Amino acid sequence: LILWKVPLDFRKPLPEATVEKVKEAWDFQDASRIDPAALRAVLADAQNNFSNIRRVFGYTKLFRPDKTVSRAEAAAVLWYFGDQKEGISAQMALQQSQNLQ
Repeated sequence: LILWKVPLDFRKPLPEATVEKVKEAWDFQDASRIDPAALRAVLADAQNNFSNIRRVFGYTKLFRPDKTVSRAEAAAVLWYFGDQKEGISAQMALQQSQNLQ
């Protein structure tokens, strides 16, 4: 989910990432278990004040990359698109669409 969602939030190339950089940014004890294809998205998400990971899991030390995402967790991630400067929540999008009608 993070691999798919974070590029939509940033709308620019994601930073180069290593397990060490992800550990430094998030302090995840299981950072070495994160799929290498997802490392860039996980690292980029740490730079967003409206981080998807923080919004769903709070301040956690375990990323648990093997765990299936629940519907509630997916809903929390999908509730907001963008960063703190140029983002929009589902509620804001609904209000805007109602104003257009």
